[in-house]
Amino acid sequence: MNKTAYRWIAAAILLGAMPSYGQQNGGTNPDSKMLGTPAAVNTGSMSGLYSPNLYDGSANIHIPIYDFRTDAGQFGVSLGYNTRGVRVDELASPVGLHWNLIAEGSIQRVVKGLPDELSAVYPDTLWMNGNIKYTRFKGRLGGSFDNATEMADPLVFRDPESDDFIVSAGGLSFTFNIGTGRQIYTNPNRNFQVELLSSGQPYSTVVQQTGTIPDPLTLEFLITDLGGNRYHFVRGDYDNISIFAEMDAFVSSGLITNHNQVSRWVVDEVTLADGRKIRYNYYDKNGSATIYQSYAAPASGPGAPGAGVTDKGEHLAMIRSIEYPNAVTAHFVYDTTKGRCDYGKQDHPQTNGMALREVRIQSGEQCTRYQMDQSYTVVLIGNNTSTSEIPYGSDCVIINNVPSNRSHRLRLKGISMVSCDGTVTEPLYTLPMTR
Repeated sequence: MNKTAYRWIAAAILLGAMPSYGQQNGGTNPDSKMLGTPAAVNTGSMSGLYSPNLYDGSANIHIPIYDFRTDAGQFGVSLGYNTRGVRVDELASPVGLHWNLIAEGSIQRVVKGLPDELSAVYPDTLWMNGNIKYTRFKGRLGGSFDNATEMADPLVFRDPESDDFIVSAGGLSFTFNIGTGRQIYTNPNRNFQVELLSSGQPYSTVVQQTGTIPDPLTLEFLITDLGGNRYHFVRGDYDNISIFAEMDAFVSSGLITNHNQVSRWVVDEVTLADGRKIRYNYYDKNGSATIYQSYAAPASGPGAPGAGVTDKGEHLAMIRSIEYPNAVTAHFVYDTTKGRCDYGKQDHPQTNGMALREVRIQSGEQCTRYQMDQSYTVVLIGNNTSTSEIPYGSDCVIINNVPSNRSHRLRLKGISMVSCDGTVTEPLYTLPMTR
């Protein structure tokens, strides 16, 4: 057996030896174990901590923070990690490298061709090649309101592909597409009701009243599942991108438009079938364009205009609090005093990344705080020959010709359980291998 396997067995034994704290399900009373009385019995069970993949030997590690579940699904808070491996140049989440904060439901969008909601007018004739030219460009949703005359206009490019919208929230897990006439198709085929909204109003009504396609940042979704539970999704993460046309000979001939392209919608309210509500609040953080730059080279020959460069900065919705119907609130506490080394600058936390330092589960005056023990791993290169890790909050290591966003990564080392007043601290998990 190799050293890596031995290390993982040791890590699993260490995790299993730690005290186990679980949260009761979504009843009307707060769970006393999680509200200032850290005295849960260690059962020694590891069944809920990780699940192995028998095919490749990897494991999904799941650390519960707060468990609220109903017949509609799981709406609690947890941390997740997969041992399959860290991708090259992978960015760390607010928790740490390769860790995921599992808290809010979301809709992830995979753009195919043009964004569905796009409706852009080019001020001049844009030639795709010697024979094809366009003056307007429309996605599947943006072009669905055209009349017969507009549909027959040869100068309008209409995207033939629908974007994929991937839903994951509570008991929901499916993908939907917006088809012809705004018909919704789900995969797998389920009788979910998906409504398109613009700032809370029916999307079609807004178009009819204004005569224009709404701002893409106002696009929202209301999904009702088979049990009558309703999920309202609002704009979460988005980029301001420049969209260019694909031209012959890989020549980009002019900007079609600058577009606020939403990549993720987040749930802001879940109304359960019995009328109870779960409410979600977010930070709206402007990100650093130096972190998420990308470029899609135009393809040769006539075809759909392709996405250009993410050159105007990106915006993230970061969960701030969750209000549960049992009078429990989960608060997410980020470091707003220092930006992250792996986001390029330490002096601009609001625009260069915020680390999640604590999750506080509170009911009235009672609470339990889960504090993150974090550090930075540092690449050994150039003039840095010895410093491979520094404590969180330290000054970034200066490496010649290597920016800190390429040489540092946030790491989660462990989690401690702290009393509400901060007088009692108990190590909950030690994570020596997650780096």
